[in-house]
Amino acid sequence: MNGHRHSDMATDLPTANHFPRRLLVFYAIVWAVAAIAPRDWPTWALENLLVVPAVVFLVATHRRFAFSNASYALITFFLCLHAYGARYGYAHTPAGDWVMRALHLRRNYFDRVVHCAFGLLLAFPIREIFLRRAGVSRTAAGWLAWALIVAASTVFEILESVIAETVSPGSGPDWLGAQGDEWDAQQDMIMATIGAGIALLVTWWRERGLHPPAPRFGGPEQPFRARRRLHAMCVVYGIAWIIAAIRPVSRADWLLENLLVFGCLPFLMLTYRRRPLSDRSYFLILLFLLLHAKGAHYTYAEVPLGYWLKNTLGMERNHFDRIVHFAWGLLITYPLRDLTRLGRLRPFWAAFLPAMIIVSWSGFFEIIEAVVAWLVHPELGQAYLGTQGDIWDAQWDMGLAVLGTAIATACTIVAGKILRRMILR
Repeated sequence: MNGHRHSDMATDLPTANHFPRRLLVFYAIVWAVAAIAPRDWPTWALENLLVVPAVVFLVATHRRFAFSNASYALITFFLCLHAYGARYGYAHTPAGDWVMRALHLRRNYFDRVVHCAFGLLLAFPIREIFLRRAGVSRTAAGWLAWALIVAASTVFEILESVIAETVSPGSGPDWLGAQGDEWDAQQDMIMATIGAGIALLVTWWRERGLHPPAPRFGGPEQPFRARRRLHAMCVVYGIAWIIAAIRPVSRADWLLENLLVFGCLPFLMLTYRRRPLSDRSYFLILLFLLLHAKGAHYTYAEVPLGYWLKNTLGMERNHFDRIVHFAWGLLITYPLRDLTRLGRLRPFWAAFLPAMIIVSWSGFFEIIEAVVAWLVHPELGQAYLGTQGDIWDAQWDMGLAVLGTAIATACTIVAGKILRRMILR
């Protein structure tokens, strides 16, 4: 009788999940084989510089956060693709060479396949993290996963450029296996963006009908008509925008630059009732928009202030565009953090998500710029974007946005801690 009861209790206990361990063993074998006499040892070591610590981190945190079996399978598939590329060098993989010859392509596209796989295979595991840890809705988790993929792809391109200039100064993108493509960084980010988009569309299709209605936050603490400071900011920007719209240096460039404004301002107005920001946030947005209006009027490469700085400090180029990219990270991080306050997120996510969104949109902006250049003046290439001869222009722009948001995030965290200590005294 007791033995029968004991057997029933044993069958009720959860069985251990051995699937992740089997995947880990499989990847370890693949990695070990790929590590035997790779084509170029320094390149192999650099390619594994981030991957090996990431795998160790996943194993070490398995008990605290275990992904689903599907997520582990997707992660393992991507890691195996990466191991294959690291062994041969992405520009020289046999599979890519075979496809190039079979389809008469101009280059080995295996690197683009892996960048697409980065978004396609890892968007689902990242979405799982947001769903289970950040406490956001399914829709928000999908968008945030897409943003993190773009942000990670952006940071990766920045790191690649830093490594290239450190290891082989002056060699430019060719050292990274760009294979003569001046748009290599943007193409890689596009593939990651497309991959993540496909993955999230598939997920949305499978889960359609499961989405609860979006939470409605409270209305504005003050109606718009009572916010005098906000009225003044609207008037200041309206006057500045009208002045900047009068006889710009290039009307076509001015229109393209103002696509950001035409999308941003209606969004702020339409969402004011549900997601009002503080006056401080609106002021920071105003400062950024004023800088952008000046750059749009003159075109960023021709702004007089940039020339003054160039002549005064002995610089090689007009750096006004870099100032605005830095300002994007420095000034817009706090308004995004203001939005997370309305969403009642946990402290870590309230600090991480705004910075992530800033970096992702910085990378996405470089993608949009590249697409516009391809469509409008494909024969000019990057010269159309006013890069002023800088082969790392996109990486500099994205890197300064990362620096700006890092400073803003650090300042916000420190200020918050100081304020809490003052309140608790």
